[in-house]
Amino acid sequence: MTTDRTLTLTKIAHAPSQLFCEYTIDGLTFTNAIWYENIDFDALGETFGPAFIRKVMFHIAAFEMNKIVSLKPDRVDWGEYADLVTPEFGELWLAIYRNVWAQWRFENDEPDYLGPTFECTGSNSPDPVGERDLSGGFLSFCGGGKDSLIALKLLHKLGQPHGSLAYAASFYGRMAPQHALIERLLDGYGVENRHRQWITDDFLDSPVLELRPDLGVDAVTAAETPSSIFGVMPYVLASGYRYVCLAHERSADAPQVVWDKTGEPVNHQWGKSYEAEKLLNDYIRAELLREFDYFSILKPIYDVSIFGALRDVAQAVPHTHSCNIDKPWCRRCAKCLYVWLGYTAFLDRETVEATFGPENLFDVEENRFLFRQLVGLESQLPFECIGEASEAALFLAMARAKGWGGIAFEDCRDAIDNLDLGPTLDTYLSVIMKDANIPDQIRDRLQALLEDNARETADYIRATLDQAGAPAS
Repeated sequence: MTTDRTLTLTKIAHAPSQLFCEYTIDGLTFTNAIWYENIDFDALGETFGPAFIRKVMFHIAAFEMNKIVSLKPDRVDWGEYADLVTPEFGELWLAIYRNVWAQWRFENDEPDYLGPTFECTGSNSPDPVGERDLSGGFLSFCGGGKDSLIALKLLHKLGQPHGSLAYAASFYGRMAPQHALIERLLDGYGVENRHRQWITDDFLDSPVLELRPDLGVDAVTAAETPSSIFGVMPYVLASGYRYVCLAHERSADAPQVVWDKTGEPVNHQWGKSYEAEKLLNDYIRAELLREFDYFSILKPIYDVSIFGALRDVAQAVPHTHSCNIDKPWCRRCAKCLYVWLGYTAFLDRETVEATFGPENLFDVEENRFLFRQLVGLESQLPFECIGEASEAALFLAMARAKGWGGIAFEDCRDAIDNLDLGPTLDTYLSVIMKDANIPDQIRDRLQALLEDNARETADYIRATLDQAGAPAS
């Protein structure tokens, strides 16, 4: 079979409420449609100019397309949008690829593939928007997990008015139930200005790896967070948002493994890192919107603090969901087991069972290896949105102290026994405002809230471990 290893952006089309993109590679065609509630792209064009809205749509399409680089193209053809491919765009697009796809290169054993080539000769890129309506203030992403819940809690305590964005994706299953799950969280916080987005994607849903073994690819990767930042732009423009608030914790900045072949850190969550945040903010302010920042309200803290903060909103925890395989929970993946660990450590058994059901995940045979991975007893941490090994080991020790049992505790005994509590708490209950792009208007008040929670969480952890005679030094 002859192959054409050129990835081509063949089409971008829009209608009221929908943006449609089409891509081809090696004779295959993939499409992506993003549905926007109450968005009219023609109306946005009247306000900001059709050339600028074309530029916005191109960026959305281009960063949705980068997942198809998982099929290892030699080059990219941007089609009729080549005039927008500036050197600045090319630098950003490849930087996102090379960092996010470090995991892809590791999983596919491709240390030398640094991405496709393409020309960056665009000279028709409209100037960024300067003055615009900024009456919307904050727009907060809500994915429905524990991080979103704590972000909602913090914004509520800060008295910060905000809209919300909930998005559902076809590769996570039926989209209506996804939105229904998220709505249950939002209902408890009185968020009135709610936006919804639906993403239908036939690449991540496709059997391409199974039916095209000639491509020589074993796994695919997607840059979900960078794509979502460009994907939210129509709402930012239409509703006058100045800030986009996400809920990415400091733990997301840590890699899961250092690749021995290249010496590079491989981080499944690099797209959530402060490094990625700074890169994208700098580009967007220079090329799209002068007055724009996205930030993570949880970036100053680690997961230990986040799980600790759940104790004040325990009644809402059964409404959370985080699984990427079978929502709300498959109970057999690293993400589910990590959240289960944190919930068993900080919440009562009734709340844990109301969230996950009555099954004891510590006593499930097929979960044994994943628990060992989570606490750092295997060669690498799982490629998932999880915290660091020491955090997981602390949660396991707390769960044991609270009376949970199961084979996982014997399997992971070394991680529990080697836990050095003092340094662990010093590290993972720290509040680090540096390298966190927190807006000035909430920075000091947010720091005070986070530090109060850290102290309360430390007291709870020590009391929990003391009750079982565990060392609390």
